[in-house]
Amino acid sequence: MGPPNAELEKGQLELGAEYTHSEFALDFDFTSGSGPMPDFTKDEMKMDLISGRVGYGITETIEGFARIGSASIENKEDDEDFSGDGIVYGIGGKVTLAKQEKIKWGVQAQINWINNVDGDWSGPGWAGDAEINLTQILVSAGPNYQLLDYLSLYGGPFFYYLDGEKEYTETVGTPGWYEKYDLSNPSEFGGYIGAQIDLPENFNLTVEYQFTGDDNIFGIGLAWKY
Repeated sequence: MGPPNAELEKGQLELGAEYTHSEFALDFDFTSGSGPMPDFTKDEMKMDLISGRVGYGITETIEGFARIGSASIENKEDDEDFSGDGIVYGIGGKVTLAKQEKIKWGVQAQINWINNVDGDWSGPGWAGDAEINLTQILVSAGPNYQLLDYLSLYGGPFFYYLDGEKEYTETVGTPGWYEKYDLSNPSEFGGYIGAQIDLPENFNLTVEYQFTGDDNIFGIGLAWKY
């Protein structure tokens, strides 16, 4: 997510690349299909996102950004195994609420769509094609403290909402068997902490950790301001 406050001057442009690794829980609620199927509670998922990002300074205290890239999801729970690849795209914004000598207070919100994650889902005696689609909403707030001329630290409370669906069509076992699940995350509130290092030539490096009761997310980003 980066620091919660707006960092770009009015009219300034930012180009960057990001990587995040998430280990999180999902509840699977069966909604339709070929027959009654069990729900799954807190399946452990892993997700990797690699994306490019463009930011723009709308005013001196407001900036907007957009991202697009690739997504990879893996789920290994008991005897089940899923892995698939898809796309991620999203938009968001940051607002600086107050400024002090070394501290800037802000809030940010963003929404990401992780779509068309196609892969194979298999277990004992069965296998088939599955697709996952997810929507993420992330909101954070807090201070950004300028510790050194080239280093700032930030953090605060964190809201993480995730919703989606998974569809499965069996090809081994009972070919044609169809299942559909609603997906949701059991933990929505947590915290985040990060550091941003200013580099030469208007580059900066950001490292961040986010957590809830069931989620752990690590991210790193490199950006260039113009």
